[in-house]
Amino acid sequence: MLTEEAEQNGFKKATSVYLTQQVARKGRRTEFKQTLLHGEKPLLETMILEDGSKLDFEILPMAFFQPNTLQAEILYETALQLGDISKKDIVFDLFCGTGTIGLFCAHKAKRVFGVDLNKNAIENARNNAKTNNIKNIEFAVGDTLKTVSGRAEKPDIVIVDPPRAGLGEKLCEYLLKIKAPRMVYVSCNPTTLARDLKQLCKEAYTLETVQPVDMFPHTYHIESVCKLVYNH
Repeated sequence: MLTEEAEQNGFKKATSVYLTQQVARKGRRTEFKQTLLHGEKPLLETMILEDGSKLDFEILPMAFFQPNTLQAEILYETALQLGDISKKDIVFDLFCGTGTIGLFCAHKAKRVFGVDLNKNAIENARNNAKTNNIKNIEFAVGDTLKTVSGRAEKPDIVIVDPPRAGLGEKLCEYLLKIKAPRMVYVSCNPTTLARDLKQLCKEAYTLETVQPVDMFPHTYHIESVCKLVYNH
């Protein structure tokens, strides 16, 4: 229970409280079990688009969502601007998480396809599309490379926001094969970003822009948003 003084100082009451148990057994994959102790099952966040309209997001505990919401708006708006998306464009949103970047892009694009390995994140993404009445977006659960390589349609723009391990050699090879005219790479790890850009830009792409976004003030961590253009 918050005291009156705490409420006056801007502290807010917890809307949801979860207990997370980590189960680690030798020779087995580590498991995480969540128990809802108080409040609503999903966490709720609201983000503002560049035109002032709002997007509402539901987030389950094991689904990734940027912890700094205000800076995340800047991050995703930067990705949207660098992508230069139009109503004729098909957008692939790889490592889409709860659908934030794809949903930010949907009002500008013809169609958006997002994929992520985390089933909780995709459950959130689909619910978020319904909540915001966005119908030109589709989400799939699965390995990124296997899922996108099985699709017949080819993207005009690819947006990637991988974990710290980056894209890796095989996914970069696939991206080079499909020859999307534009690519936006959002990265939280400069080291793997540099490795992947070296492979992508060796022959096929030109790196036009790198825009850092400070998601974690007073730390050395940084997010980078890169625009790549295919060399026709």
